[in-house]
Amino acid sequence: MRRGWYVLRTRARSESLAAGELKRQGLQVFSPRFKTGYRKGNISEGPLFPGYLFLQCDPDKNGWPMLEHARYLLGWVTFGDERPRLSDIAVTELIQKAKSIELQGGYLNCFSIGDKVSFKVGEFVGVGDLTTNQDSSHPYARVTCSFMGRFVEAQIPWVFLESVSNADSDPSRKSQSRRTRGNGRLVKGTLVGKTYP
Repeated sequence: MRRGWYVLRTRARSESLAAGELKRQGLQVFSPRFKTGYRKGNISEGPLFPGYLFLQCDPDKNGWPMLEHARYLLGWVTFGDERPRLSDIAVTELIQKAKSIELQGGYLNCFSIGDKVSFKVGEFVGVGDLTTNQDSSHPYARVTCSFMGRFVEAQIPWVFLESVSNADSDPSRKSQSRRTRGNGRLVKGTLVGKTYP
């Protein structure tokens, strides 16, 4: 049985429009948005997963939904010839987290610059300090963390961040005496080495 949630790519800044197209066809879509900051005095919002949305379907029972006339979609996310499926449980957890974020006022009120955060992106697990400017609407948070013996400024999707109350929870920071290139400069980098919906 292949019933579950599948990931679709959307045109740039068209997640809501693409979701609307699918909903009008009677399809179940998950494409949450959250408060990202202030712009010209107003609260701005952005997609939790920029460029992607989740679609629930059962290709064995109903076939694949027809997307040829969807103006704001670019296609399915695939690995080779396979369309990876997410379970109902996995997406339910994402939905619950999205609701929790929204109840807290979006990421605008969840974190502050300098907060200690933990994250898990694929197989990589880390702890670091949030350095993102809260006025930014960028979909990724900037986190300074230890990576392979160096301090790097990584870009982490907001949805993977969790608050850490114990500031001394990252033992790698205690033993790290060199910030990398000298003169206290950070090595700039990114941990977004693969595509995350």
